[in-house]
Order: sequence, then C-alpha cells, then structure tokens
Amino acid sequence: MSDKQPKKPSLLERSKTKQFIDDGKIPNDDVVLMIGGKKVGSLGNFIALSGKQKSRKTAFVGALMGSAISGNEIFSISCDLPANKNKLLHIDTEQSQYDYKNSIDRLKKLSGLKKINKTTPFDSYRLRDWTSTEIKQFLNEYLAEHKDTGVVVIDGVIDLVTDFNSIEECKVLIDWLKHITEIYHILFVCIIHRSKSQNFSIGHLGSFIDRFAQSALEVFLGSPNEKEPNRNISSMRSEYMRSDGDFEPISITYDVTKQTWKQI
Repeated sequence: MSDKQPKKPSLLERSKTKQFIDDGKIPNDDVVLMIGGKKVGSLGNFIALSGKQKSRKTAFVGALMGSAISGNEIFSISCDLPANKNKLLHIDTEQSQYDYKNSIDRLKKLSGLKKINKTTPFDSYRLRDWTSTEIKQFLNEYLAEHKDTGVVVIDGVIDLVTDFNSIEECKVLIDWLKHITEIYHILFVCIIHRSKSQNFSIGHLGSFIDRFAQSALEVFLGSPNEKEPNRNISSMRSEYMRSDGDFEPISITYDVTKQTWKQI
C-alpha cells in the first residue's frame, strides 16, 4: 500500500473557483439583518457593534438576537434567517454568571419565550474563563457540527486575541473571520468596546474590524444631537455601511413597570 499523501492543488488551481466569470448570473445577496429598512448584515460577512462601557450594547444585541429567534422586528431591527440557517449562536466572554443569566432572561422577554429548550434555534455559552485559542477552536468545531447556524454573536470579540494592539495577531483574526464566514456561510456579529478618550473601537483590533466589516454600528448614551446626554436613554447609529445607506438612529429606554427595554 502506498504511503504517498494526495498532492495538494496549487494556488493557481485553487484560484479557478475564485475567478470572476462574466456570465450574467447575479449571486444571492443573502441579507439577514436589516435595521430601519437598511441592509446591515448578510450571510458570508461580519459586522461590528461598538460602544463605550455601560452604553448598553447588550440591550441592542438582545434585540438583534430576539428578532432572530422570534422572527419579529424589535427596535426597528429585523433578523430574518432562512429555514436551513435558522440557528443563532451566542458567546459571552465578559459577564459574571449573575449578569449573564439576567441578560438571557431579558432576551427571553424580548423574544416572547417562556423557556429556552432543545427545540429553540438558539445556543448560548459563557466562556469567560477560556483562552482565545480555546474559544476559536470551539467555534471551529461547533460550526462544523451545526451547519444550520446562520448568525454568531460574540460579546466580546476582544477575547479572541491575547493582544488587541498586535497588528500581526489582529490581522490573523480578521483572516480567520473572513474564512469561517465564507466556508460556513454565516453572519458574525463582533461586539467590541470603544476607548473612553478617543471614542474609537479599541486598539488595532477595533481598527481592523471596522475597516473590514460589512457594517460598523455605534451604541452611545443619550439621543442623537444632545449636548448633555440623557443617561436613561441609549441610542444606536450606523458609522459605516458597505451595502446600503445609513439608517435613522434608534433610541431606547428602560420601562421600569414592564421591566424591559422599549423604543422611543
């Protein structure tokens, strides 16, 4: 029996499947995330959602995930997944067990779910004590196993690197994001902090993600154009939209009576 390994195709051979062919065919857009009627995210791409600490990024992420699970529009956010890619994967790397449980409870309320069970197209993992290598390996294994996954949300993406100011490491992560979104045909939602002083997505990682993302969104305290932000209100606006024009900023506040967020 021969011990020879099969010859790997050359890059030139592999490039044939990547070459543009002007055959008049229009590829599917596969848009799954719309905000204010604008195209924000499609399968095969990643987007960035950034905000300063305590700007309530989690509330808008909850609305996005709630829309994906329920099929309903929440806070002008519509995440409509195809039947064969209807699973949502959520990774939390930051919260304590108590805060994590509360955020899932708020998600259930937004989604209209009484309980998350095996039939719910939603998996969530709290991987706060895992290394960046372990988290990426888990994602590779999970996506290979669960081909019906359409959206992956990671809060926060900074925990996929050991040094968010390493140009080399951040570029490797971007290449990895491009690869997994392409081969698994998913939308990857990257949640990242903004620096307090300069109000940009943090480090070289933030710069790379904003530059290569299909869309870059910002969450901030107050309403648009306020001189002194009302800290009871949080808003989200588009910073960069590769596939469409900007959407009108969205503002929410917490309804103490109903113990949930509402759009204003």
